[in-house]
Amino acid sequence: MDTPGTPDAGAAMQQLTIYICEQDHWHRQPLYLAILELVRAQGGAGATVLKGVAGYSAAGRTIHTGNLVDVVPNLPLVILVVDTAPRIAALLPHLDEMVGAGGGLITVTDLAVARPLHAGRSAVRGDHLRLRQIMETDVVTVTPDTPVADLLPLLLNKYYKALPVVDAERRVLGMVTDVDLLEKADLGVRLSVLEAVRAQGEAGLDEILREVRAAGKTAGDVMGRRPEAVIGPDATVRDAAQQMVQQGVKRLPVVDRERRLLGIVGRLDILKAASHVAPPGAAAGAAPLPAQGRTLGDVMLTEVPTVTADTPLPAVVDTLVGSRGARRVVVIDNAETRRVVGIITDADLVGRVGTPARHGLLDMLREGLSLLGSSAQPPLATNSPGTAREVMTAPVVTAPPEMPIPSAIDLMLSHEVKVLPVVDAEGRLLGLANRARLLQALLPPGAPAA
Repeated sequence: MDTPGTPDAGAAMQQLTIYICEQDHWHRQPLYLAILELVRAQGGAGATVLKGVAGYSAAGRTIHTGNLVDVVPNLPLVILVVDTAPRIAALLPHLDEMVGAGGGLITVTDLAVARPLHAGRSAVRGDHLRLRQIMETDVVTVTPDTPVADLLPLLLNKYYKALPVVDAERRVLGMVTDVDLLEKADLGVRLSVLEAVRAQGEAGLDEILREVRAAGKTAGDVMGRRPEAVIGPDATVRDAAQQMVQQGVKRLPVVDRERRLLGIVGRLDILKAASHVAPPGAAAGAAPLPAQGRTLGDVMLTEVPTVTADTPLPAVVDTLVGSRGARRVVVIDNAETRRVVGIITDADLVGRVGTPARHGLLDMLREGLSLLGSSAQPPLATNSPGTAREVMTAPVVTAPPEMPIPSAIDLMLSHEVKVLPVVDAEGRLLGLANRARLLQALLPPGAPAA
């Protein structure tokens, strides 16, 4: 399979030429920039924008030049895209809508390529990028005796939803994660839900903290004890990705030979490195990690919990809990067409409704999640506090199944989302891609999965 942005060897090549004007816009953005973003998002090999010094079009017979007499010049622009025929074909429907409104022209020409673009470009390696270059070194730690109730304020609204547990010499003994707190500390809800509760400035968080403090558990009681779940600073980004996938963890403490904590690296750091985005703390001039060429269709989850916009919120909770504690559900228009219209996280449920509905939903989430693995059914309120439409995030950032993994990572990072619903050309739901699936896709072919 070809690397995203690199044409297949021997593939039929075409040149896409787009003629527009400097003042053309698409959704309040310069049209040429919108086209460049489209090409990049679709995994195109590249695009070039050329600006003319003078010209006129059929839409306006006035000759525009770059002279100072033209206070607001509207010079011609030409956008060139050279890529494989299938990739060009995939762009045309979108470009027809974007360019057609302004009267622009689109042409496609078959090419005979004398030399392949980016010949010899490697697949996923990452041997040149070490964890010491991307790890976070300003890490908050706790001791085994730290009460669980004192851990929560340290984790809320933080980049990492985990705390290393260390001894007096800063040797790593374990990690306390969001999942540990949910499953071992009787917290009942995830940290993202507590963040939404705290943002409302109400007493819900204080009540939960009192319950947790009364239980008397400490970090040593709830931490995960996995001696193998650490990594050294000279390991490569690829090493870290493979270890995370194999061990099913989201982050790894970076330690020296004595297991003393040096930093921490998370799944998002790996994805940023693979996406050519400089992560926090990265060394200046560090080489980016090229990404392997697989598509969202290859890695997406096909079993996706869904509700419609008119689904009552208690039934949304029922779907979340019934899906083994899923973090989100996709909102579709109806069961027949399955067009994506929104997305709802567990935090949305309690953060976007008013009192007393918020407290009721919070109680339902806590009780429902505590029933996972039992034969009991999660509670369903008789009086609905609202519908999915009232709390869902819309519009939703979606992606087509043919989008290459690096482009999907770029899209996810630029929009600060953790999942991408995968849809067809009509916006119908096909699957869901999350960070874990994208991380797996970055590994070399044949690498063992979790």
